[in-house]
Amino acid sequence: MRLRGKTIGIVGFGRIGLAVAGKARAFGFNIIAEGPAVAWGTVDAVGGRLVDLPELLAGSRFCNAARAVDGGYSQSDWGGGTGGYEAGGVFD
Repeated sequence: MRLRGKTIGIVGFGRIGLAVAGKARAFGFNIIAEGPAVAWGTVDAVGGRLVDLPELLAGSRFCNAARAVDGGYSQSDWGGGTGGYEAGGVFD
């Protein structure tokens, strides 16, 4: 699978999310990010754009949770039966 041009959604855009974005950009990913305290300029600096959670989930080919998923979100926010894990976890 070619990664260039695919979109990665990053939930939480602090220190870890920013590091993930840097690596993803090197592989040619488009970056979208979400988080309660994310500054637009931070996302813009890596060539990404800030979106809300539903848009992130709908528009991402890949998703990285760079913060605790259960902090403030209900399971229905993640599509009902999906699960999430902290710090770069996997969604199943």
